[in-house]
Amino acid sequence: METEKRKIYIEWKECYSVGNTVLDNQHKFIINIINNMYSSLSSFGEIDDKSGLFEELQKYTKVHFAYEEKLLHKICFPAIEEHLAYHELMRDKILHLKAYMLTNEDDARLEMFHFLKEWWLDHILIKDMAYSDAIKTDQLK
Repeated sequence: METEKRKIYIEWKECYSVGNTVLDNQHKFIINIINNMYSSLSSFGEIDDKSGLFEELQKYTKVHFAYEEKLLHKICFPAIEEHLAYHELMRDKILHLKAYMLTNEDDARLEMFHFLKEWWLDHILIKDMAYSDAIKTDQLK
C-alpha cells in the first residue's frame, strides 16, 4: 500500500536563514507546524483542533518570540519596538484565526493559509533579516 505524501505549503529555503542556528531551527519548526496544518486540511477536508495544531502553533510561536526578543534586546536592535509590535500582531491573529476557523471553516481556510504563509515569509525575509547582520556580528564576539 502506497503511503500518501505529506503536502507542503511552505518549503524552507536557505535564503530564509538569519544566520543563527537556533532561530533558523525555530523558523523551520514553525513552518513545519503550518505544513502539518495544511496537510491535515488537505487530507481530511476539514479543520478542527483535534490534532492540537493551533495550540502547538500558539505555544511554539510564544517560545520563538521570547527567544528572539531576548536576543534583540541583547544586541540593542534599534527597531525593537516595531518588531515587538509585529510579534503581538501575530499572537493576536493566531487567536483570531483559531476562533474563526472553528466557526467559519469554509470562509476561513484560504485566509488562514494565505496569512500564515505571507506573514512568516515576511517575518523571516524582511523583519528578521533586518537584525541578521547584528546577530552575526554579536556571535563573533
